[in-house]
Amino acid sequence: MPKYFLMERKNGILTLTINYPAKRNMMNEEMGVEFAGICGKLAGDESLRAMVLTGAGNAFCAGGDLEWLLEKAKKPREENRVEMVSFYKLFLKVRDIEAPVIAAINGPAIGAGMALAMACDIRLASRSARIGATFVKLGLNPGMGSTWLLPRLLGPQRAMLLLATGRIVGADEAYRLGIVEAVYENGALLGEAFKLAEEFSSVGPLAVRWTKRTIWRGINNNLNDHLQDEALGQADCYSTQDFKEGIVATKQKRSPKFIGK
Repeated sequence: MPKYFLMERKNGILTLTINYPAKRNMMNEEMGVEFAGICGKLAGDESLRAMVLTGAGNAFCAGGDLEWLLEKAKKPREENRVEMVSFYKLFLKVRDIEAPVIAAINGPAIGAGMALAMACDIRLASRSARIGATFVKLGLNPGMGSTWLLPRLLGPQRAMLLLATGRIVGADEAYRLGIVEAVYENGALLGEAFKLAEEFSSVGPLAVRWTKRTIWRGINNNLNDHLQDEALGQADCYSTQDFKEGIVATKQKRSPKFIGK
């Protein structure tokens, strides 16, 4: 049984809840090892259609445990560099999951907690969400891939605004800036996240996985390389039963019944 996470699965949709509410779901190394193990298993799970990631209690994730971070001041520079790369990679294993991952930000997503949400494919927020990459307020260069993720997702200007000030924004401002896709009342967030997950699960799972893969690759690819990726993905899908079912169902004007093969 996981110590730091709750898992509930229904119809190919997994709701994964960070379950450390006593410390506002702050990250530590033990949690990271557990999270990486869960993501590693999900990465090869062809029956997974979508995942919702959220937090227990009134926080999504309040970032790294401050006492754990403070210990870094006592260690040599090179040791800290190696340890931080290793630590961040544990949580960024979420990007190995091939199915869409929805971050349901139910409260504060701060520092590395914001980076974790940004590493997901889509972010939804509750009215009580507060989001900020506050590393510089601790005297730290931002980490957990935030200086890679935010410029690509928000543009360099907004990334600079958020990362170099450590500004914390509320749900409506997060929506205006493009950090989250939608804002819902607190009690409605998980239901709306699950509805979106169901929307992902209603279409061809192989096609969705290829779509996710090519979108993320395209952020770094030039257009010619990206066309090759898209063509490879389509060629892979053409040989599947799902593709044939999609065509037949469209012609028959009915909902397709995809089986992931």
